[in-house]
Amino acid sequence: MLDNLELWFQIGITSFSVFWMALCATFLRKAYLKREKERLDLLIEKFERISSQFKEQP
Repeated sequence: MLDNLELWFQIGITSFSVFWMALCATFLRKAYLKREKERLDLLIEKFERISSQFKEQP
């Protein structure tokens, strides 16, 4: 597909693709994992509160 394009344009597209993969693999992935961890921590906290309410009942 890139064979029909000029060399500098091929290099530009390839460089952008490598840059995008590196960006996703580092910064965006870390931000996503941090948000997911916060969400899971919140869910765990809610479930602990609910389970403690059941333990308090006679």
